[in-house]
Amino acid sequence: MTRGFDGRKDWAAKMHRSWLEPAMSEYWGVDPDAVQPMTAGSDGAMAADRDGGIDAIVQTAGCAPVFVAERVRTLREYDGRVYRPDFSLREETASGDDSEFVRLLDAFRTGRDLPSVYLFGIGTSTSRPGCLNDGLDALFWIDTRRLCAAIASGDLEAARHRSHTGELTRYYSVDDLRRYDCLRADVSGQALQSVYREQSAVDPGFPDAEPGVQTTNSRLQDFVQPT
Repeated sequence: MTRGFDGRKDWAAKMHRSWLEPAMSEYWGVDPDAVQPMTAGSDGAMAADRDGGIDAIVQTAGCAPVFVAERVRTLREYDGRVYRPDFSLREETASGDDSEFVRLLDAFRTGRDLPSVYLFGIGTSTSRPGCLNDGLDALFWIDTRRLCAAIASGDLEAARHRSHTGELTRYYSVDDLRRYDCLRADVSGQALQSVYREQSAVDPGFPDAEPGVQTTNSRLQDFVQPT
């Protein structure tokens, strides 16, 4: 793993602890201790983004554990304009290892180890340190099965970009994800920020989990606690 991916892994873990975990806890109505961050522990493990990503298992009350993949991106700046980035999935990696796009579609086709939700967060800053300090601008609960179905059918189109390192990445707009019913929930602004305020009621605009949401069969033994 390259130094850049090592840095991304550390950033992803810190964003999970400080900002994603409280929102996941509130959404699923569980104690923060029920949100267990996971990293791939073996070659056969399902990890949506093996290069610096982080997944989680949410131990929900009365339902199967929810397998969640996570992705956080900073705000983007171009020509003096700051904007929210699209949701991205790498199609080809520089190392030649299976990308998260390939792994997700394989899991969808085989019915094994597919995350139930892909949690997509957008930070409040164009820099990673700024996001660590100030948190999230928006958060989206993407239904991974619906996402993969829309991709596999050819309905959901992506902009594709190859980087200077040779990686090929697909970008999906949030508007398209919403159009093809791939979003279970989303939150931003006051409703999102209310989750992080101590001794304050959570804004009623913060979404609740849909009743009866369950995961596909996940091999939990393939995951270990991050060190």
